[in-house]
Amino acid sequence: MRSELQDRSLNELIEIAKRAQSILGHLDLEAIASHDPEAVAKLASVANAIQALDDGEDVAFVPGIDENVEGPPVLDPRQVHKSELMVVLDKAGYAERLGRVYVEPSDPPEKPLDFVAHQDGLPLFDVCLAPDYSPADGAHGIFISNRGVFSVMVPKPIVENRWRVLRSVPYENETEMLDTIRRYIARPAAGDG
Repeated sequence: MRSELQDRSLNELIEIAKRAQSILGHLDLEAIASHDPEAVAKLASVANAIQALDDGEDVAFVPGIDENVEGPPVLDPRQVHKSELMVVLDKAGYAERLGRVYVEPSDPPEKPLDFVAHQDGLPLFDVCLAPDYSPADGAHGIFISNRGVFSVMVPKPIVENRWRVLRSVPYENETEMLDTIRRYIARPAAGDG
């Protein structure tokens, strides 16, 4: 076994073996034996892919093998909604905030959501956006689902506290959603409650 594979977990090795088996299953051995040019070309692609797997590479696509899948991809409705939501938020100028939260104190304060070691207490959401502030030391984010917009915070020490919903509003359409996001992202003016 090559050293690249020795560092892999048993589950990773099983996945590599499944992928190799899947790739090999596309070969037509009779056509290869009769020197069919297309089958021989496919054999070359398979040999290269198996060598890449043996070298420890991830082989997600094999020319001549994987493009033979018929029909369009299977779409997950939740992923479709998330993708559409990201397009709307990108057009509204929030692309740089996507997938991020505001962490105070921190410089810069905008961090990827994964900066927070847990998601305990978060509502079910599709995307998050970094607001302009945190109401207290900790992490603050705006979370959007197909049902509503949520202002959610986890106070410091972050690893000892759960996320808490500060406020939330359901929305009926894109305009209502964007209006709520604008309000939740902006730092409240002095005296606002």
